[in-house]
Amino acid sequence: MVEIKLGNQMKRLMEQAGISIKTLSNLADVPVKTLYGWTAGNRPRDIMDVMRVAETLNVSLEELLFGRKTDGQSSPMKDCQQEIAKWLKTLRQRMRFSFKEVSHATNLPVDMLMAWEEKGDIPIAQLIALTAIYQVPSEVVAAKLIFLTNRELG
Repeated sequence: MVEIKLGNQMKRLMEQAGISIKTLSNLADVPVKTLYGWTAGNRPRDIMDVMRVAETLNVSLEELLFGRKTDGQSSPMKDCQQEIAKWLKTLRQRMRFSFKEVSHATNLPVDMLMAWEEKGDIPIAQLIALTAIYQVPSEVVAAKLIFLTNRELG
């Protein structure tokens, strides 16, 4: 099982940035109670909150959760990304959309869409936009991400 280091990492990164937990709460738009829970060792329930904190602290999700920088090797987050890539391909094929049609609907380049389907390393905002085009509610996307993350973390 992989150890989640979210609380300790968050404390360290806040100290480096010279910000309080209340400031981080305001900047990341995550409830202060949630952040206090993480620092006490609670597991995150909403991956979107974790992503906003990582973005606010200017670190990868991998670094925030596990205390290591992404090096491209196999990792829990890499495994999740591969699952997301498969899911995106399945959704697009079910809707019978070509890459060109998706590109037109999203104003995103075809090569970028193809790379996301191949690697899965898609920014969360684009994932939500794409899945909306594939008629998947954002709540389902969040649930899928939480499921994958929990499965990979044990």
